[in-house]
Amino acid sequence: MKLVLKLILAFVFGTAIIFLVFHFGLKQNFVHSLIEAVLLLSIVSMIVSASKYQVKFIQFEKQNLFNFFISHFFAGILISIVWHFIPLMVVSLLSINTNSYQAFHTDSIWLRCFIGLSIYLSITSLNYLLIYYDRYTEKIKNETELKGLITEAELKQLKFQINPHFIFNSLNSIAALTTIDADKAREMTLKLSDFMRYTLSNNLKQESSFADEINNVHKYLDIEKIRFGDKFEVVENISENSLKIEVPNMVLQPLFENAIKFGVYDSLEKSKIYFDAFVKNEYLNISISNNLESTSTSNKGEGIGLINIRDRLKLKYNDPNLIKIEKNSGRFIVKIFIPITRN
Repeated sequence: MKLVLKLILAFVFGTAIIFLVFHFGLKQNFVHSLIEAVLLLSIVSMIVSASKYQVKFIQFEKQNLFNFFISHFFAGILISIVWHFIPLMVVSLLSINTNSYQAFHTDSIWLRCFIGLSIYLSITSLNYLLIYYDRYTEKIKNETELKGLITEAELKQLKFQINPHFIFNSLNSIAALTTIDADKAREMTLKLSDFMRYTLSNNLKQESSFADEINNVHKYLDIEKIRFGDKFEVVENISENSLKIEVPNMVLQPLFENAIKFGVYDSLEKSKIYFDAFVKNEYLNISISNNLESTSTSNKGEGIGLINIRDRLKLKYNDPNLIKIEKNSGRFIVKIFIPITRN
């Protein structure tokens, strides 16, 4: 209803402008000027409707350049002819001061052709611009959706890499324990089952609360403590306001796996893993550090877990600087920064 009202108002406004031009500018009488204005606006309205369909069939990129311009040139001439004869026919039928109007009509024939052709070409050009703009926005929308689907697929692929990597390590540990301590092997199997049950139930989720991630990593640490006993200790310092923040699913476990692999495996003494988390400058700051032995293989570079996390954060937040790795004072420190999204 609002669209119809706008079209009516536009028609009335356009008619008033043309009436003023003919009546005061070209010195035509009131009735002739009104007829010219109403008929011209009616023809223009038909041009707008017809041109929308025409530009869909006469596409610039699919036409010979010469044929393209010739087609529209003659279409414009046809519109001018229609505009030339229809008002003359209407005035003749109404018998309203026909002689004076015919004289004016004959004198303004070239002006009418010029105006008619100009109006047609202007409206046609505008329709082409609108059509190509719609196609461009549709293309951008499709590309954005495709990019989002590709990113989501890549994120899922990276996340799915974590589970097999951890499972293989855990199964190797269980296999080793079966010959040393069958009870511990059984306990580790049950805890692994509990961990995997939680992981698989949340596998389709891209995000989870930081509190859930911490609970999940505690399940993982319980498994590793069966294997290593008192060989390592985790010291946590987690701010209360960080627990409800949404973080990428399975983002902590690879960090702790890396800390245990390079901080506990190679250490002859009890290792401490420090786990800190706090909110600062609209980021959740997470820091995990472990002992760094001089002969540790961690000196060779980043493991698959850290590379995986780096790639996931870069894809999800479009920022390559959300993970920082430091080696100092005999410790290996991994810091990640999760942007806090406000709903």
